[in-house]
Amino acid sequence: MMRASALLLLLAVAVSGCRIHLYDDWPRRPPRGEYPYPAPPGEPHPSPRPPPPDDELRAKEIKAERVYARIIYAKEVKARDGRVGRIYSGEGGKGVRGGGKGGGWGGGKVHTSEVSAEIIYAKEIKADWIEADEIHAKEVKIGR
Repeated sequence: MMRASALLLLLAVAVSGCRIHLYDDWPRRPPRGEYPYPAPPGEPHPSPRPPPPDDELRAKEIKAERVYARIIYAKEVKARDGRVGRIYSGEGGKGVRGGGKGGGWGGGKVHTSEVSAEIIYAKEIKADWIEADEIHAKEVKIGR
């Protein structure tokens, strides 16, 4: 009797054109950080996580016409003009926090028209225009 029921069910599914998906990401898995279904009433919707900082530049000296970064850690920052969210002075003189021997900035020099990175670690930055959300530096001179 059980075989007949299973055969009848299988025949009904085949005739109707229905498909049975046997893999685990049906209908589709949402990309990381995306929530396709609304949160239940009374519960807050989880916010997507920010992407990890994977774009960073380390240099001893940066000279550029334009410098763009989310966060800058430096000993000295000089620019003719710019737009900066917050300036934390007195910090950043030793390079990266826990940076090991010789500070956290690299040993190279960058001379170019434009520098853009998520995070910049530098001993000295000189630019015509600087744009950053945060600057952590011992000395900051913008527009002087």
